[in-house]
Amino acid sequence: MLSPWLAAGIVDSAAAWGAYAPPAPWQFAMEFALLLGIGWAQWRFASGWLQSPYLAAAVVAMFGVLPHAPSGFFHVIPFLAGIFFAMIWMLRRLRSTNGWSIAGGTGAALVVVVGVHVLDHYSQRSQTTGQGQTSADQGSSALHESAGGPAIILISVDTLRADAAATMQSVKRLSMRGAVWPRAMSTSSWTLPALASLQTGLMPAAHGAGCLEDGHCQGLSGNVPTLAEELAGAGWQTAAIVANPWAGAGMGFARGFDEFVDPGQPGRRLILAGPQSGPHGQDDARTVDAAIEWLADAPANGFYLWVHLMGPHMPYLHSPIDKMRRLDPVTLRSSYPSSEAQRKEIRDAYAGEVAYTDGQVSRLLDAMSERGLLETAVVVFTSDHGEEFWDHGEVEHGHSHHGEITDVPLVLLAPGVAAGERPGVASLIDVAPTLKSIAGLPSNGVDLRQGVSANRIATAWGGIILRLDCSARDAVARLLDPDCSEDVASMRLFDLSKDPGERLPAVPSESHPLVDVARGIGAPERQDAVPVASDRLRALGYLQ
Repeated sequence: MLSPWLAAGIVDSAAAWGAYAPPAPWQFAMEFALLLGIGWAQWRFASGWLQSPYLAAAVVAMFGVLPHAPSGFFHVIPFLAGIFFAMIWMLRRLRSTNGWSIAGGTGAALVVVVGVHVLDHYSQRSQTTGQGQTSADQGSSALHESAGGPAIILISVDTLRADAAATMQSVKRLSMRGAVWPRAMSTSSWTLPALASLQTGLMPAAHGAGCLEDGHCQGLSGNVPTLAEELAGAGWQTAAIVANPWAGAGMGFARGFDEFVDPGQPGRRLILAGPQSGPHGQDDARTVDAAIEWLADAPANGFYLWVHLMGPHMPYLHSPIDKMRRLDPVTLRSSYPSSEAQRKEIRDAYAGEVAYTDGQVSRLLDAMSERGLLETAVVVFTSDHGEEFWDHGEVEHGHSHHGEITDVPLVLLAPGVAAGERPGVASLIDVAPTLKSIAGLPSNGVDLRQGVSANRIATAWGGIILRLDCSARDAVARLLDPDCSEDVASMRLFDLSKDPGERLPAVPSESHPLVDVARGIGAPERQDAVPVASDRLRALGYLQ
């Protein structure tokens, strides 16, 4: 009588064991204890149709579909009631027609367990990764022989202001070894278009990723090659560990990666004992753990690893204040703090997360140092965008293009590149062509090893809150064009040499060099919408 329950436990544990972020050992023990306990109770106390060996399949199916129940109390109750009465009818029907077959009950339990995991897999893919696969699907072995070029490691931190990065010990550690651009600019005020630029070396109008004025969101254009695709094609082993759902596989970011790990994606769960316990999926500790684990088996050279950390993004998971750990941008935008003390509380929570991320990046750098990668590898550290804390009257990101949002840190370590600050304005679009040049691949963009021109103008497009903006900056000035109107009367020019805080706006002249550049900033062409991880984006405050 116990064999159907035992078989269900074995198959369920096997399905969850080898996945990324598996349940804890105590959960596997609990799974067997629960299943065998129910089986023992059935053998000891059940009578009538409850003695059916098919009861194991029915119970597993009940628990298996629970996570897929619709939201809302009045939807959940009919759903569960329907499943419950359907199971009772099936058990009674099976008893009356097929008798009691232990082998049949064991087979049914196995089929149901496999079916539940298939349902979980496709549900997670459609909600969190769209197209493409995660490391749970692909395994951790190299898919091709590694190239002979240097190892390339790209570390990006979500929502990290340039001034906040300057306080991080890990960034100071990298800056002592590498080239630093005090003036580096993102290509957007939020994640999707900015990271797409980081991975392609293109502006949003060319790579296509972003949300348009009508709220239509789209991922990378299918005909745009990514850095990972080009490196993989040249023999590099490639891996990405990315926790932000906007940079998931469904947005096209998994293309070219042998392994694409999303620490925020739900790990394989046990049917009765549940999903993995431990840190929040957004916690940088999980992301760095996965990166260190991958590096332990990586080749000495010829690999490309992208690690994107989420720490400074709300909610502030490590704040000692409970409401900060639950704070999301929607709540913040809809109910601004009423006092400076409350605003300071939020700024302090952000600073605490930056410090936590600093510790996790330092842990990653230690692991890299143990392998000698800080001496031999190409390492880039940057951010997708910053964050505003009422610097110019607003909060969060995805709206204006002021410096606190669009200026980002940028450090490059590479053999032959001397340490120290570099003049000129760098851009996120410079990273991919630089890395391709280092790898010996054709590149049409700026190679940061050669520096950028003193009069270089960088641009940014897009937004996700309030409006879509355009902006341009050089070493001495920033021009904001709200709504990308191209009307010089609505543009605002800031002299950064005299007004670094951007408090004294002026209307530019038609002849100002930034005006023509801002007017030339294009928007992506409309493509098919992409599936988005609604639950996770809602938790991050992008959706209501």
